[in-house]
Amino acid sequence: MSGDFLTDDDLYFYDDIDEVIDTQFGGPVPASSVLNADCNKIRLRINDFLAKNPGTQTKWLNRLGVNSNTFGKFMKYTKKFQGDGSGMYSSAKSFFFLLDQKQKAKA
Repeated sequence: MSGDFLTDDDLYFYDDIDEVIDTQFGGPVPASSVLNADCNKIRLRINDFLAKNPGTQTKWLNRLGVNSNTFGKFMKYTKKFQGDGSGMYSSAKSFFFLLDQKQKAKA
């Protein structure tokens, strides 16, 4: 996002991520996709996203449907796959996938 602040509209998802994935890839998801990222890579993306968009954490978590306790626990983990069953992990992967797609469409 190159440091631009997000609007409320940027925090909204498509209703059905599976439809977006099928439309985009038409088959298996490429290994380079954020959808295949491990937990540590997602934690790095979250930290970067929140650093570039101050004041969005509460709105963002509400939109993801994740509470602050789940977020805190996920962010405290340090191992590569710690937290892969967390709702924070799956919601953040979906969010970053769609954000990447939106940025590619703008470019």
